[in-house]
Amino acid sequence: MPLKTRPSCATDYNWLLALHHESYFDVITYQFGSWDKKEQLKIFLKSWQSENLTIILNEDKPIGMFIINNFDNYLWLAELQISPTYQSKGFGSKIVQTMLTNARQLNLSLRLRVLLKNHRAKKFYLRQGFIKISQTNYHYVMQAS
Repeated sequence: MPLKTRPSCATDYNWLLALHHESYFDVITYQFGSWDKKEQLKIFLKSWQSENLTIILNEDKPIGMFIINNFDNYLWLAELQISPTYQSKGFGSKIVQTMLTNARQLNLSLRLRVLLKNHRAKKFYLRQGFIKISQTNYHYVMQAS
């Protein structure tokens, strides 16, 4: 599975907005009871404006995105979204394992957060070696070293 990455560009906007909706609609509706279009657009725009937004490519076709930020003592995986068509095929695992390798080379841990009702994502990260280190009103905070 020859994965590549590239920085996002202006022409990715519509595809990324659709990916955001595909990735979050069900779990947001499940956790909060409804989908607030204005709030979700605000959340999407915050991600869109990140200078660290990276597109994941399979055979030069976009299949997902991630945002990773480097803090003093850890890396923060702010977003990882894989198009539902490409989920459960090992693409997310390959990306996360690459991130974990990079974090270890920097002697840093990798942290992220998962919505409390996103059971599928939580199980995925547990399989990748993450543990829950704290909890907020809406998220589990997880870490792998």
